[in-house]
Amino acid sequence: MSLALLAAACGPAPRWIAVALPHDHSILLFDGALHLTGRLTVPGEPTGLESTGDGMSLLVGIAGDNGAGRLAWVGRADGAGARVLDVALPGPVRDLRLHNDGNTLFVLTAGHPGGVSVRGTTGLTQQRWIAVCDAPRALAFTREGDQGYVTCAPGAVAEVDPALEYLVQQAFVAADSGRACGAGQSALSPNNTFLYVPCAATGRLLYVDRVTLKPWDSTTVGLGISAVAD
Repeated sequence: MSLALLAAACGPAPRWIAVALPHDHSILLFDGALHLTGRLTVPGEPTGLESTGDGMSLLVGIAGDNGAGRLAWVGRADGAGARVLDVALPGPVRDLRLHNDGNTLFVLTAGHPGGVSVRGTTGLTQQRWIAVCDAPRALAFTREGDQGYVTCAPGAVAEVDPALEYLVQQAFVAADSGRACGAGQSALSPNNTFLYVPCAATGRLLYVDRVTLKPWDSTTVGLGISAVAD
């Protein structure tokens, strides 16, 4: 069974943990003591989870069986989840991130082309759109939230400016138009200097310079690596 885990607890209580079960189209909800408190069924494969800053709500990105996507705002009520908002998207969600301001949500969707949908948290309505690539894998932002980085299959990285709705630059991180990598879900280093890109095809973890988007170094991890977290 495939699991996607998010510790959806920020700041003071309440603390809760959401565990996505993609193939079951559901999310298990636990309290801070890891006691199961509820199960939420969603209309598709949950592919992205993000907690609101107060820990009271959960944002869920969904990939539908029909190739479309959905975005749901789930409120916490007595340990269970109740959908407060639910909007349709043109493509399946691959990742999502809540901005530091708590009012802006960045949703990474696949499609022709895929890209970053910038949405307000009040009604989940789209405010801006940044086209990037057809097969995005992961989205990462600097601590300040002023620059974003999208990793695309089979092996490319793009820098985006969320405020100006601008694709700043894009580069392959491996030979043969990135095919030698087989990129998975990337993450920024704690000091925001490098983007860690896992390459399933080679088994190497690339350290990609955030400024130049060129690999600076790498280390062997193992064939099939698909994700990294800072």
